[in-house]
Amino acid sequence: LGGSTWNCEMHCLRVGDALQLGTAICLSVAIVLADEPGQVLDDAPGMQTQLLDFDPFQVFKPLTEFKEDLIVVLHPSRALGRTPLMAALNKFAVDPETRLSRKRGLVVSHCRQCYWFEQVLRRWHVDESRLPVAVLFPHSHEETEEGRFLLDMNQWSTAEEFQTGLDSFLQRYDAGKEHHFVHSQPIPSEDEQDDFVRELVGDSFQSEVLERLALNISTLVLFYRPWCGWCRQVHPVFKAIARKLGAKNTLLRVAKMDVDQNEVIPEVHVNVHSVPAIYLVTPEHKFEPLFFTDGSHRTVERILSWCREHVVGLGALLDSNQTQSTGETGGLGGLDDL
Repeated sequence: LGGSTWNCEMHCLRVGDALQLGTAICLSVAIVLADEPGQVLDDAPGMQTQLLDFDPFQVFKPLTEFKEDLIVVLHPSRALGRTPLMAALNKFAVDPETRLSRKRGLVVSHCRQCYWFEQVLRRWHVDESRLPVAVLFPHSHEETEEGRFLLDMNQWSTAEEFQTGLDSFLQRYDAGKEHHFVHSQPIPSEDEQDDFVRELVGDSFQSEVLERLALNISTLVLFYRPWCGWCRQVHPVFKAIARKLGAKNTLLRVAKMDVDQNEVIPEVHVNVHSVPAIYLVTPEHKFEPLFFTDGSHRTVERILSWCREHVVGLGALLDSNQTQSTGETGGLGGLDDL
């Protein structure tokens, strides 16, 4: 084993048989598992160490399917030892009176020196200034309809505060009162918005898209990354679509979202791992938006033709706009297609 291996360490407290960790947060990582639920990390000679490899972009891959939650505590320092945080987590993991009695898995990672630790922070959109932080993954999966839940722990200093805070967090979660975490930029003001294509962020997706479905207003969304050249080619196409819909359009909004800086609420199932990704959110497809599959023909006419098929009344609106545009321009047909 190379010296760097021992700098990449993650401790796992297994409660019952809940924790089935097939992958971890280091290239080669020492996984410490308690043989019995009653054991703790400090001075536990019965613990066994296993060495696992992992794919850093598929962090959790359970060996078997199970429905328990997994809590990951990310700590900024390698020097945990007998700190108040570790004392609280050790007691929390083995005390049957705590909220871990549901056999939740608990992982503690303090691998700040490891390259993959930084990758995980970026993947989960956790700023290092927030550490230590607890991340709860329902059913031990990164991507579920329940999303993930974050608990900031940097305001506590004693073992009692850590234990009480984590217990209260899980009580709120079990009662359905804890809101899932969605990474988001600040919501743009109206003055910051483009006249044609709305800029969506994680915190505005609900109000800008989902709540408007009750008014029969659908939304065409471009999910993009600022550095993506293919995405930059689609931006003028979306602006042209918005212009072609016209100012009196009340059927279809045109919007875009930077998925490097924002996340969609987990109830809405979109795949943004590959961009540009174009989705149509309609009243009939609120949580399962329609995906534009013709990636080689992202033109104004092709996208609008696709939207016509799914947005009631859009065809009549576009035909009316085309007639008016033809009359005003002497047969030019309005804006040239991109």
